[in-house]
Amino acid sequence: MAISLVSISDGCVHGYSTIALPQLQSNETDDALQLSESQGSWFAATAAGSGIIFAPLGGALSSKIGRKKLVLICSPMVVIGWMFIANATDKYLLFTGRLISAIATYAMMSAPSAYISEIAHPDFRATLASLPGFSLSVGLSLVWVLGYFFTWKTIAFLSIFPPSILIILLLYLPESPYWLVKEGKNELAQKSLRFYRPINYNITDEFDEINQKNVEKKFHLRRRNFRPFFKAFFRPFSCVGILWILNMWSGYPALSVYLISIMEASGSPIDPALVPTMIGIMRVSIAGILPFMVQKFPPKMTFAIGQFLKAVSMTFIGLFFTFQYLYPRSMYVAIFNWVPFVMIIAQFFLRSVAVQPVLYTLVGELFPTEIRTLAVGIVQSSFFASAFIIGKC
Repeated sequence: MAISLVSISDGCVHGYSTIALPQLQSNETDDALQLSESQGSWFAATAAGSGIIFAPLGGALSSKIGRKKLVLICSPMVVIGWMFIANATDKYLLFTGRLISAIATYAMMSAPSAYISEIAHPDFRATLASLPGFSLSVGLSLVWVLGYFFTWKTIAFLSIFPPSILIILLLYLPESPYWLVKEGKNELAQKSLRFYRPINYNITDEFDEINQKNVEKKFHLRRRNFRPFFKAFFRPFSCVGILWILNMWSGYPALSVYLISIMEASGSPIDPALVPTMIGIMRVSIAGILPFMVQKFPPKMTFAIGQFLKAVSMTFIGLFFTFQYLYPRSMYVAIFNWVPFVMIIAQFFLRSVAVQPVLYTLVGELFPTEIRTLAVGIVQSSFFASAFIIGKC
């Protein structure tokens, strides 16, 4: 779906540091653009830091002006940000472009989950709700794959295409029928619902249900003021919000950003620059088939098993580097230098297969319509806060 290009753009922003930092910190880079270790960590953390503030602000704005309009406002800013990076001649332009592209991307990140949940037919909602997670994997993976063949400037230029295509496609798509009903635009809401349903589909019952839910929610909001928000927000957040935060603190942000450096430190015979490409190809392949498999496996069991195996693989990575630090001259360091590579592959595989699909489905479905984009923005803000702290520590 077109709206999933927002998540692909997020993947580009998220994955860019992994391939750009080694090049920007290389001695071969021009002095005006070469980043120190401290500057490199700020370059990586800038994106997550901007998401802390602008993800919930974008969520609130989406509820106010609509999902479609928010994306149409933010997408051109993403293009401008990438153009700044692609044409950067000094560090100021580099960081400015990074900040603009991240702010605009994360401001509209709450829109895909809400939009898809609100336009999808109930029979397909669970499958389609996982699309943002898969699209993020696709965007990140494409950047990693292309990063092996092209420079950081070329990758920045190529990252302009997803938001540019999104602008063109979204001009022809209607706003979410749920949002239109909330705003009292029932006629447009009916047209929107007809657009997203088969030609011979009778929308009367579904539209009446949407309208009835909207009336009930407005009644409760008038009667109980802010109490419904807190009740409607904190119950789902105690589930999906905490899971998102714990998932970030499992070490994924550091593993993702410093992937090449970790592989170099392991002493593996595999070219460290090739590892993101290999992982990217794997994730793109998985993303192509997973939307059709989401409903085939129990999500709770899948998530639990995936998290357990991720913990095991991260433990092995930690044990290897601890042993390498304590006994750097031991022959076992060379014998087992394949362990980090295998465990890193396992980390990204399990995240793509067992973790992300469940998290994105939950965040798209658990929150009520009237607070959905704001609530999703707050969840994402906690996600970015965790990533920022981990990235700077």
